[in-house]
Amino acid sequence: MTAIIPSRIDEITVGGAQRPENFPVASLLLARGDRAAVLAFYRFARFADDIADSPFLPPEAKLDALAALDAALLGEPVASDAVDTAPATALRTALNERQLETVHARTLLAAFRRDAENRGTPTWDDLMAYCRASAAPVGRFLLDLHRESRRALAAADALCAALQVLNHVQDIGEDRRMRARVYIPLAWPDGTRADPADLDAPRCSPALRACIDKTLARTARLLDDADALPGLLLRPRLRAEAAAILSLAHALLRRLKADDPLAGRIRPTRLDGVRAAAAAVRALVRPPRPGLLGTAQRLEIEAVVRRSGSSFRTGLACLPRPRREAMRTLYAFCRTLDDIADDPGLSASDRHAALDAWSGWLDAIEAHAPLDDAPLLVGALAIVHAGYGLDFAECRALIAGMRMDVDGPIVAPDEETFVLYCRRVAVSVGLIALPLMGAESGAARRFALALGHALQCVNIVRDVAEDAELGRCYLPRESLEECGVPIGSAAEIVANRNVADVRAKLAARARAHFAAAHDALTAEDARALLPARLMMAAYLDVLDRIERNGWTDLPPPPRPSKLRRALCLLRLPQPKRR
Repeated sequence: MTAIIPSRIDEITVGGAQRPENFPVASLLLARGDRAAVLAFYRFARFADDIADSPFLPPEAKLDALAALDAALLGEPVASDAVDTAPATALRTALNERQLETVHARTLLAAFRRDAENRGTPTWDDLMAYCRASAAPVGRFLLDLHRESRRALAAADALCAALQVLNHVQDIGEDRRMRARVYIPLAWPDGTRADPADLDAPRCSPALRACIDKTLARTARLLDDADALPGLLLRPRLRAEAAAILSLAHALLRRLKADDPLAGRIRPTRLDGVRAAAAAVRALVRPPRPGLLGTAQRLEIEAVVRRSGSSFRTGLACLPRPRREAMRTLYAFCRTLDDIADDPGLSASDRHAALDAWSGWLDAIEAHAPLDDAPLLVGALAIVHAGYGLDFAECRALIAGMRMDVDGPIVAPDEETFVLYCRRVAVSVGLIALPLMGAESGAARRFALALGHALQCVNIVRDVAEDAELGRCYLPRESLEECGVPIGSAAEIVANRNVADVRAKLAARARAHFAAAHDALTAEDARALLPARLMMAAYLDVLDRIERNGWTDLPPPPRPSKLRRALCLLRLPQPKRR
C-alpha cells in the first residue's frame, strides 16, 4: 500500500517548490562520511517538520504520522502505513553505524507535536523553550557526530536558537497565512504590543515592527553568545562550517533589522555568501581569536565610531583587540550621551528621560541585574565592566555633564561652572579609559586629569562658532570680561571682535594643561597610554592650525587628512627623563 503521506511532502506544503535554506546543510566543508549522516538527520527533520506544518492535514493525522516516525526511529513496529517511514529508518541506520543515540531526533519530534497542535510562543521564554526542542537538538547532534567536547554546548544552543528565531521572523507572514501560527512574541513586559491581525497586512505596522525589533535585539544577544563556538570546536571542518553559518546569521539579522519581512522574503545575498566563505576559510586555517564583544555588539559600536570620524579612534589600532573593543565601547557610550544632549528633535524632558534610562542601565550593570531589554551597547558596557572595570562614579559624572547642556544652553559660565563642566564631560572620559588601556598609576591619573582639561579647552576654542549656532558659548565669563566682551547672547558674544583675544587666552590655558599632562607622563605608563598620546598630538596639531589661521577666523579648520594624522606621530609626546 502506498503511503498517504509521502516523504516528499515538503513539495506539497509550499505550492510545489522546495523551501530554500538560509544556511548550509551538509556542505562540502564536512567530511564525506559525516555529510551522509547529516543528510539523513536533515531529511528526517525536514520530513517531520513538513508533516507538522502541512495546511492540508488535520492535527490528529499529523500526530499519528509523527508517532509512526518515532516508532520507526526506535525500530519498533509501526501501527500505521499512512506515512512513509523511510526517512526515520534511514536515520536510525545512519545513527547505528556511527554509534549515536536517537535522543536528539526524538526531541525534535516533541517540538513538531507542539506544532501539530498549533501551540504558539506568546512570550520570549516560551519561544526559547520551543527552540530548545526544535533547534538545539540539531547542534547537539552535530557535536556528538564529531565527538566534540561538551564545553561547546552552550554556544551551539545559542546559535541554533538564533537561527530558529531568524527563520520565524523571516516567515512571519507565511506562518500566519498558511498555518495560523505566531512564533514571535507580540506582547512584551514593557508594554510593547501588536495585534496578530497586523501579520495579515502587506507591510509591518509600527507596533509589529517594535515587537520584531525587540525579538531581533534578543536574537543579537544569542548570536553574541554563539560567536565563541568556532573557537571551542576541535575539528577544523566543523569549525569552518560554524563560522560560515555565524557569518550568514549575522548578515540575515542585519537585513531583517533594515527591511520589512511582510513585504517580501528577506534572505542573505550572494555577497553575504562570499563573506561567509571567507569566514569559513579563516576558521579552517586556525581557530578564531576571541575578542571582548560579540559580533552584533561590535558591529553596532564600530558603526558609531565610523560615523563620528573622531580623533578619539586615532590611536586605538595599536591596542590588543579586547582593549580596542573596550575603548570603542567607551567612545560609543560617550557619543550616545552627547547625541542625546544635543538632539534638537527632543524636548528637554525627553532628553532628561533618555539620560535617566542610561543612569538606570548603569545601575543595573553595577548590580549585575538582567539586561534582557537593554540596547546592545548596554550589554557591551557590562562586558567591558566585567573585563576591566568601569568607574561608575565617573560614568555618572559624564551624564551629569550632559544634563548641564540639557538644562542650558550654557552661556559665558563663571570659572567654577567652566571647570566643573570640563571635569564632567572630558576629564571623566579619560579617567574611565585608564583601566581600559591598562594604565592605572597615580601618574597616569594626573596625566588624564590634565589632558582632559586640555582637550576640552581645544574643543571650545575650535567650535565657538558652531556652539553659538546652538545658542551656547562655553568661553569663561571672567576671560570675556577681561577682554572687554559684554555678556549677552551666544551670538552677540561671538560677533564681538574681542572674542579673538578670549580664544587666544583659552588656547594658552590649553597649552598649560598639555604641558602638565606631558610632565605627568612616565616611561612606565607611556606604552599603555599610547592612544591618549596620539590624541594629544592630534589636538596639539589642531591648536597650531587654529593659531596659524588667526584667532579672528571662527570656523574650525578642516578635518586633518590621513597623511596629516600620520605626521602627528612625529610629535608624539615622549616621557621626560627624570
